[in-house]
Amino acid sequence: MSADHRFFADQAAALQCIRSMLAHARDVRIATAYFEASGYQVLQDALRGKRVRLLVGRPEGGEDRVREMLNEFLQELSTGLQENRTHALRDLLDALKQGWMTVAVSSSGAQPPSWLKAGYTYHHAKLYIADADAAVVTSANFTRHGLCQSRESGYVVARPEDVAFFVERFDHYFAQALSITQELIEALEAWLRQYDPYIIYARALLELYDVSEETVPPTLPPLADYQKGAASSVLHALRDHGGAFFVASTGLGKTVIAAHVAAYLRMHNDVHAVIVICPAGMRQTWRRWMRAARLSSAEFSYHTLRRKDRDSNLPALESELSAVARETLIILDESHHLRNEDGDNGVRLSNRRIQDAVRKNGAKILLLTATPYGKDIKDVQSQLELLPVPKVAVPTRIGLEANASKWAIQELRELSDLPICTVLSMPDVVRYFGQQDENGDRFVLFGEKKRYFPHRIRMELVRYDNPFDDFFADLLESKLLYKAADEKKSKKTPHDARGVVS
Repeated sequence: MSADHRFFADQAAALQCIRSMLAHARDVRIATAYFEASGYQVLQDALRGKRVRLLVGRPEGGEDRVREMLNEFLQELSTGLQENRTHALRDLLDALKQGWMTVAVSSSGAQPPSWLKAGYTYHHAKLYIADADAAVVTSANFTRHGLCQSRESGYVVARPEDVAFFVERFDHYFAQALSITQELIEALEAWLRQYDPYIIYARALLELYDVSEETVPPTLPPLADYQKGAASSVLHALRDHGGAFFVASTGLGKTVIAAHVAAYLRMHNDVHAVIVICPAGMRQTWRRWMRAARLSSAEFSYHTLRRKDRDSNLPALESELSAVARETLIILDESHHLRNEDGDNGVRLSNRRIQDAVRKNGAKILLLTATPYGKDIKDVQSQLELLPVPKVAVPTRIGLEANASKWAIQELRELSDLPICTVLSMPDVVRYFGQQDENGDRFVLFGEKKRYFPHRIRMELVRYDNPFDDFFADLLESKLLYKAADEKKSKKTPHDARGVVS
């Protein structure tokens, strides 16, 4: 037999065998001692479009086996694997409502109990049957732990008389079992009403990374609820991949979120210093935020990053970039300034400086922007190439995974699927975190402050005739305002001496 027909291992060996066996089935019978949503999640693709009968074994003799099973099922919803959970549960709910999946609690027939307490018996079998063609006889329960994590054994039974035996016995016990399909539908509907997908995702990240207001410096303002989820997602990418791409609509607080992320990394000794590259007018703002986060930082403009010479801040920037290490965080605010990568000699000097600091010297990097896309997808790709080389295999266009030298996408909608990317849009914030006051106006809480969203935005172009337009136009054409550059003068100008870069 091949590895697809028998197993005695962990690392999803059971899942691989069962998936292969169920691939072409139309009717599926599953007997299991325990059933969890996590099990349905990992087997979801193999069950989609099939008629499924699920027989769940419960202790015999209890007064409310249905309630016991449902309570365990719902408890696992709050603690198990959250990724794609709500999508899977909506599929499960739809299958139950359409009659494509039926669930029953077994009462194990009339066989007398042996070593168990008087009055109790249960079915403990685990079977996955594909039509009347094959069956996996296994120790693996219909749970994620059973299918993917624990060391389980099993093999595929394909002899017609053996498969017919298991089908007949399954149908016999299923006919005697107590149906819980309707109760499961009601439990799923209640859970889906209570827990929004985005809230579940954000809450899971918060629990995982323990981002609480008490752990950050008191000089930083507390994060709004929607900002906590975004901060946790960015931390996830930085700690797992060494880089993060944070795309957020204007006004949602990218700067304060980044400051909290940096403060959290510092508190866990993952970051000791920060280099911020930003528009010139934001240097002082970033300096204040980094001081509030209790971080040693240096702030530079994109103008300095692009220069080869004639910038008083350039020596300091080159010194900082040459000294970066794994405990250095580089923040690129408005990273779309580097979305045009091509220069006169290939990669632009500014992009190459960042790539060298990140890929050669191991610095962490955080890209922030509201507008990653300019003219075409190459603009986004130029920013992705500033990130560290992927540490894990990434999906390809044909659906397989392969090692890659850079993060890449073909279409803009694929950006949010990358594990290093977090996307936060204004519609998401309004929908998932907005509240209504007594007048029906929607707002989001920032601490105790309410910030309202407009009901409607009206954009109007207003033309204003300046009586001095013609005068200034003539003055510009006269070139009286032009001053010839004198190359013999000192390179240091009043503009450079002030350290201000436009």
